[in-house]
Amino acid sequence: MRGPKPENTLAAIREAAAQGADAVEIDVRTCASGEVVVFHDPDLSRFGGSGVVSKLSLGELGRVDLGAGERIPRLEEALDLARALSLGVNVEIKHDVPDRARVVRKVARVLSDWDRGHDVVVSSFDPVVLAMHRAFVPRLAHALLVHESTYHDWALRIARAGRVDGVHTEVSLTVAARIGTFVGRGFVNTWTVNDPREARRAFELGVSAVITDRPAHIRAAFEAPP
Repeated sequence: MRGPKPENTLAAIREAAAQGADAVEIDVRTCASGEVVVFHDPDLSRFGGSGVVSKLSLGELGRVDLGAGERIPRLEEALDLARALSLGVNVEIKHDVPDRARVVRKVARVLSDWDRGHDVVVSSFDPVVLAMHRAFVPRLAHALLVHESTYHDWALRIARAGRVDGVHTEVSLTVAARIGTFVGRGFVNTWTVNDPREARRAFELGVSAVITDRPAHIRAAFEAPP
């Protein structure tokens, strides 16, 4: 198997397609010059750099090597590549940012002009972020990310109240008692599932999709003869 590609890069999107994924998940935030960039962390420390993404320009971020020569892409670049590879895209809007409303407006500006035939889901841990974005681009599906923490029960109540189109639940929360009442009223995807047995259990509960770091491994397990 090929070695792992740096996360949130164009190489990672290509690898997902090569492994047979149906879609990719990317994290987005804004930089100092106003562009929406694909990057998970609020700062560069995990990649040996220094500085906060929101205070660095696109040009400055472009000089950061994420590994194997990969650079931080703009949202438009990631969307273009995913469409070319026939991959759906889950755009997670990060909420650990100085100005959430600014990030929402910038992401909405990109996605409002995007190809209506392309499968795009917008997700966030913050229901307010989702509500703001949904007001700008209501035609897209919006999913609330639900983490294993003290707020998961009220997050699911928000979802059941119809404030979002679906939920992305952490795999430890993907149990019948919690998601049973939501299945059928909206889509449920679960993360991060790297064990085929966990994937089978999730699908038996009625989830629509599993989010995994190992799409080829999960796909091979389901395609293997019984």
